[in-house]
Amino acid sequence: MPALAAARFFTPEQSAIILRTMTDIQAGNNGWSFIPSHAWLHDALNVAGYVVIRSTDYHGRPAFKGYTKAAQAALKGQPYGVSTYKPVRIDETPDYEAAILARQERETMDT
Repeated sequence: MPALAAARFFTPEQSAIILRTMTDIQAGNNGWSFIPSHAWLHDALNVAGYVVIRSTDYHGRPAFKGYTKAAQAALKGQPYGVSTYKPVRIDETPDYEAAILARQERETMDT
């Protein structure tokens, strides 16, 4: 069994980080979360059936994302899915601030 070959022992602190990260991924919107950049954590998540991908955060800085296998399968082939295997350019993200300001302006206009 390949999972047993990759099994190793973790300290109580590492075990707590692994469980907290799994919880963050499971509870995260759409089955993913930014995760710490520990190699031992990535190995543990892969053995547990999660997908770990090097990516960028919302500011273009290097980061790691952890996904459930179901989340990765759901993104595959979707026209709105942004590839997690390439960095996301800032201009590809929606301009939420402009949308909020436009809504506030509409709500405060005299009718």
